[in-house]
Amino acid sequence: MKIVFLVMWLTPVGVMSLLCARILAVGSLLSLFQQMALLVSTVLSGLAVELFIVECLLYFVVTRKNPFKFLGELAYVGLCAFVTAASAPVMPLTLRCLEDNCGLDKRVTRFVVPVGVTVNMNGTALFITVSSIFIAQLNDIVITSGDYFAILITATAVSVAATSVPSAALFLMVMTLSVIGAPVGDVSLLFTVEWLLDRARTTNNCLGDCFTSAIVDHLCFRRRAPELCEVVVEDEAEKLKDTPM
Repeated sequence: MKIVFLVMWLTPVGVMSLLCARILAVGSLLSLFQQMALLVSTVLSGLAVELFIVECLLYFVVTRKNPFKFLGELAYVGLCAFVTAASAPVMPLTLRCLEDNCGLDKRVTRFVVPVGVTVNMNGTALFITVSSIFIAQLNDIVITSGDYFAILITATAVSVAATSVPSAALFLMVMTLSVIGAPVGDVSLLFTVEWLLDRARTTNNCLGDCFTSAIVDHLCFRRRAPELCEVVVEDEAEKLKDTPM
């Protein structure tokens, strides 16, 4: 335990040293800050498009319900995910919110949400992809169409293997950067904006689990309700026919 605590205390010093070394190697700090701002805006825009357009549209197409009302019921889950920056600690709250506030079936939520917390890392995959391309462009590395495909496949694979702990994506980027030959040391630059991007992608992942649970619940139970009603009515009609007058 002493070694673990020693590593924990020395990690900020090591990260700061790597960051200072990379900043000193940059010719223009203003240009670097502008590039980092573009990175943050790109990642946040991508997460917003995925959540408010892709997932909301898919939810509306399948369930024919207002997705923004559903998001309003999940506001507390999103807030807790943003604060903790980890999906696993928020899972009990997510289950309670989906079952009590949204009225989803427990058999669906208690299967879909734990699986989603483990493998549903859409925000992480997006962050790794954009950050890998950013580091490659920062070092004037030409990326071909094959490299883009390799980044996509590698980012998807490592995001599935990511754990539900803060800043896990930064350590998984080593494999993606190795595929395109980008310097791994530049990952230290991302620590300056990781506090914000980590919370944003964690919120996206948690809300994505909620949307998935709602869609699965609708496909398994809600859509079949009219069919079950028709069967019950037909059975009652047959019983009335067989009943002697």
